[in-house]
Amino acid sequence: MTDRMTAPDACVVAAAMEQVLRVMYFCESVYRGGSSVEAPVLSTSLTFEGAVHGTFRVMVSERCARQMTADFLVLESEDVSSDQIEATVREFANVICGATLNLWIPEATLRFSVPADLARVDEPQSSGHCFSVSEDRTEIAIDALLR
Repeated sequence: MTDRMTAPDACVVAAAMEQVLRVMYFCESVYRGGSSVEAPVLSTSLTFEGAVHGTFRVMVSERCARQMTADFLVLESEDVSSDQIEATVREFANVICGATLNLWIPEATLRFSVPADLARVDEPQSSGHCFSVSEDRTEIAIDALLR
């Protein structure tokens, strides 16, 4: 791998998202391209090193994170705790990062950090790869930033 690689393209990102959401959260997504995730936003990131180095950032609307957690844990959304939401978003970040990078460069050996603690942002957040899982809302975004 060279330092001149570009980040995963939309096809790779969309395929990874579809795979992870369908298997883990029992839902489908619609790729929205570059857009902004509706606020409030919960975000986390993790780093990866090996054949390529970078940071993988995940942003999920708080409303969507609550529903993803409820679906994953088979609970009603009003019964989900903030600790459960944080654990779900951090695990989602870990899995979507691995799935995206595996589809992008399957032969690479990579090491991942633990996802960072969640940050809550009260303004919409822009990203190059955004998705909707319900209606026309932009609810999930991921970015792979190479260094």
